[in-house]
Amino acid sequence: NGPWDERLAAIRAWLGEHQPDLVGLQEVLHPRDPQLGVDQARQIAEGFGYHVAFGPAWELGGIEFGNAALSRWPIRRSEHFTLPNENADEARCLLFAEIEAPFATIPFFVPHLNWRFDEGYIREKQVRAITEHINRLAPADGFPPILVGDFNAEPDADEIRFLRGRCSLG
Repeated sequence: NGPWDERLAAIRAWLGEHQPDLVGLQEVLHPRDPQLGVDQARQIAEGFGYHVAFGPAWELGGIEFGNAALSRWPIRRSEHFTLPNENADEARCLLFAEIEAPFATIPFFVPHLNWRFDEGYIREKQVRAITEHINRLAPADGFPPILVGDFNAEPDADEIRFLRGRCSLG
């Protein structure tokens, strides 16, 4: 939330200073019809030479809300997957982008997990779904998958420890 023009300027200044090769974005607005509003991922990427992939979590009135990937290198393909929500009042997704870097094909994953503190049990199901997609889409003999996102959990939460191989879930 907040004034988009100011946030956009801050994001673009950071990108200009750090020049990352890959960027994962969450809470991105994407209009199905350009007349309905601004495509935030493309507006962020404009002039930096990034390729853009977008995955919607939900849509309202022709405006999609979801995750995006920005890549200096071509995006060969992208897919998005709905994450479990256990009937919570919000939908979340995982965006997968297959990046064609000059040195390897990079499997790049961008999730956004539920945010409420009492929804750790939902985030646990979401990270298990994420790892299933990573195991299916990122070949074991290929470039290691990159996972970036808004996990909405503390570093010592079980769902984050699970992603780091520090605990099992179920």
